[in-house]
Amino acid sequence: MTHRPYVLAACALAFTISGVASAAENGKPTIEVHKQAREATIGPMEGSDNAFLEDVVSSDDPDAPVTCAFFRLEQGEPLNYTYDYDEIKIVLEGHMTIADADGEHEVSAGDVVYLPNGVETTFTTDESALAFTCGQREGGGA
Repeated sequence: MTHRPYVLAACALAFTISGVASAAENGKPTIEVHKQAREATIGPMEGSDNAFLEDVVSSDDPDAPVTCAFFRLEQGEPLNYTYDYDEIKIVLEGHMTIADADGEHEVSAGDVVYLPNGVETTFTTDESALAFTCGQREGGGA
């Protein structure tokens, strides 16, 4: 399995400070902090009544975009999703099942999941789950 180090590094950085580099007036990169981002309202995903996604921050690099978001899944209809980008999820609360061609993967708080470009998934939970995600995509593109 090949991991793209810049996606992993971006995810670790964003998880730690909830921010990415941005340009100051002098043109030098500066840190952008999103205080209490976890408290933001997480909007529904298109076509789902029980899956929610809210982008928190995105990079400005059009050649290697990175977007970090919160993902919440509640009990209900399975969410089928085919990734057209690499993504990493860090499960913060609860548990969920993520199925792919290899079978079902039970994940819970503290687990890290790598979802490679092209993987076809089905997400389910019998309660609820909250995850922080970083994907190699532009903001609003999930």
